[in-house]
Amino acid sequence: GAGAQFRLRFAVRVFLQTLASWVFECGTALTIFIDDLQFADHNSHDLVTVLLTDTALSGVLFLGGYRTGLENSTSMGSELTILLGLLRDAEMIQSTDIHISNIDKNCVNILVAESVGIIPRLTRPLSDVIFPRTNGNPLFVRQLLQSLVTEQRLVYSVSLRRWTWDLESIQRRPIDNNVLALMIDKINKLSSEVRLALTMASALGFQCSKSTVGLLEIVREEGNLALSDFLDAAVDEGLMDETKSSYRWTHDRVQEAAYSLLSQKDERAAMHLLIGLQLRRALSQPSPTSPSSADDLLFLTVDHMCRGITLIQAYDDKIDLAMLCLRAGKLSVLRSSFPSALMYFKAGRGLLDEDDWTRNYDLMHDLTISCAEMEYTAGDIASMKPLLNDSLGHSISFDDKIRCYITLISSLSANDKPKDAVKIILEVLERIGVTFPSTVDPATVLDGLQETQKVLEDTPIDSLKSLPEMKDKQKALAMRFLNKLHVSSYMASMHILTALTVFRMVRLSMVYGLCGESPSAFVWYGYFLCSGGASKGCVVHHDIEEGYRYGKAGMALAKRFDPRQSIRASVIFYGSIAFYKEPLQAVIEPLEATYEASMMAGDLYSAAFCSFLAFQYSLFCGKNLEDLLRKMTKNIRSLGEHKQTSILAHQVIDAQCVLNLTGRSEDPTKLKGESVDIDVLEAKRLWRLVSLACSYQVGMSYLFGKYEMALQYAEKKKDTDEKHLHGFREFSRWVRC
Repeated sequence: GAGAQFRLRFAVRVFLQTLASWVFECGTALTIFIDDLQFADHNSHDLVTVLLTDTALSGVLFLGGYRTGLENSTSMGSELTILLGLLRDAEMIQSTDIHISNIDKNCVNILVAESVGIIPRLTRPLSDVIFPRTNGNPLFVRQLLQSLVTEQRLVYSVSLRRWTWDLESIQRRPIDNNVLALMIDKINKLSSEVRLALTMASALGFQCSKSTVGLLEIVREEGNLALSDFLDAAVDEGLMDETKSSYRWTHDRVQEAAYSLLSQKDERAAMHLLIGLQLRRALSQPSPTSPSSADDLLFLTVDHMCRGITLIQAYDDKIDLAMLCLRAGKLSVLRSSFPSALMYFKAGRGLLDEDDWTRNYDLMHDLTISCAEMEYTAGDIASMKPLLNDSLGHSISFDDKIRCYITLISSLSANDKPKDAVKIILEVLERIGVTFPSTVDPATVLDGLQETQKVLEDTPIDSLKSLPEMKDKQKALAMRFLNKLHVSSYMASMHILTALTVFRMVRLSMVYGLCGESPSAFVWYGYFLCSGGASKGCVVHHDIEEGYRYGKAGMALAKRFDPRQSIRASVIFYGSIAFYKEPLQAVIEPLEATYEASMMAGDLYSAAFCSFLAFQYSLFCGKNLEDLLRKMTKNIRSLGEHKQTSILAHQVIDAQCVLNLTGRSEDPTKLKGESVDIDVLEAKRLWRLVSLACSYQVGMSYLFGKYEMALQYAEKKKDTDEKHLHGFREFSRWVRC
């Protein structure tokens, strides 16, 4: 994803970068070994990819173990080998493939000799018979020796005080095709109850906790028996190991052999459903276990029942599982595990049909909109749209449509359709009772500002922290949509509406109390006071001192709410207000700190915006250009990976500016080169980017002493802003420096 996975990857990267740097100073390299990559899931694949491609992670030797030909290996495992090849071809990494085959005849003899405690010269005849039956597979050699002991073809002689064997009998023994066949043969010789216990344990995975095992039973006609009683027999046979808290297979091949006894697809589905139903019974009973244990039991129950979902026929059973899927999905969202949440929501919705919009409206509506929200989070807009339409079409009240509207608005803004988002937001706000004038002009903005100042005049800025929390749910809902209106209108260059929205949010916060969106509103209000507005249509009186104080007050208020509110307030304050009062150099470090906090919180847009501004301000502060260009290049790659295309489009303009300043362009005053081409931006009618590029070209022309050219670019920027951006002024930070 998003969320927890980004935080995990970021935290691992920072930890390993720090550790690798320390190890390198000690004169050696950090070695990381990850085994069983053939079982890698999607999240593991993403983490390994990030580590391999992290250019900031140097002095590291990465070792990975990967086995081919396993039945339960994942597609992600094979994709890792493809990824390594692509990275090697692109010269992004240096890698070496080491193919490890089975051991040769001499090594087999040594292994046999050490196993029976006899010198290799005496075990040669035995190992010569064992080698062709095992192909030198060490596990197969060990298991074959154990089978020979069980079959009494290999016995310990008390009189000779050593192991002896019947070579002719061993030679006559049928040859197993592979390790799996040997394991199956060994398991088949056990009692039916132990075999059933092993197949049940194999369905639980490579390792199963004793708390889970304690909830399961072997079903028999004469009475059920505890699963754990029979797993102890498996431990005695050397098939499983027992620890203080769990049972685990001695080897994944052993688990694979036990699971293969369920040869038919329906048999495996039936086993998982049996496990799921037994866990479901435990889930419905009061338990002294901790909340986290109860949550884990819920996930385990739903996972197994879903794997047997095709065998569930009764309508009530389907509804019960659908409700469990909804619970598991919502719990996954709280844990920021969005891919898992989507899987649960889809499974639950798949158990229902069209008639359930009538029979089970709340369940069907919740699952449908939850699916849509997770599809949006996953970036699958095509799958999201029909789900939203279905939910909107069947919603029986306006309140039921709120979640649909929020997801729809977010998707429109993310897909560069902010004007469509603004239209929907205004319609929703009107239903809530919040309206804006149908026509606006500069006087409207001044009226809004004066009305806001009147509400604020009796409350000292330092007293804002004493305001109560907002209790009116309708007003809190309005603040939520006003916050989205502020963002969407800004993206659509509708800056008069942006200003009016901020003023309205401040007034609502003062009258009805504070909510999560209030801190950002006060910081943005401070920005308007500092800057005097962002277009010719909403120029207000500059008051840098008061604007700075409102920005600081908003930062303090954010600490009362979700940490993400503090992040967003910090982005606005350090990105757009702080430099009015503080040296630009002093703003860079807080922006970098906010970037790290944003990454840890999974707020990718805020992280992208902070990184962009930090590099831009570093450029204006005269940081080393070669070092800056190298870091910018890494950041551009990161922005692409995180699909932050809007910020990426701005960052490449900064990079081209550095390329110009370091002599890597034909005309140092024009942004046209390997990073960006202003002529292409104009052809694509990307006017905000053209306006920003013109600002840079004004500054570079001035730096290179081409003053007439600087004037021409300034006129071009003014013309672009007047014609295409409603008078928007992309404030030139060349002047602020």
